[in-house]
Amino acid sequence: SLSALSAVAVFASGGASVHTPWLGGIGNAPAGLWPAEPSNALSMPTWVIHTSSLVEWLVAMGLAWRYADAVAQPRWRGVTWGMLRLV
Repeated sequence: SLSALSAVAVFASGGASVHTPWLGGIGNAPAGLWPAEPSNALSMPTWVIHTSSLVEWLVAMGLAWRYADAVAQPRWRGVTWGMLRLV
């Protein structure tokens, strides 16, 4: 059941408390930047990786669309439509 799985996850993680900051909080937003940052907020380096991955994925979608035009095979546009749901 879901409750048993949750109990196992809490036990395996060492408790239900909030995780400790990675590397002592290097990369966290400066204190006082937001009134109340949630305890599970992502660090700045994590946001940079997330954003750059998203941009890379969108560029790949655009290249697949342009390839369809270059080889005159509109079926290749289906790759772009398939990638859209994974964004």
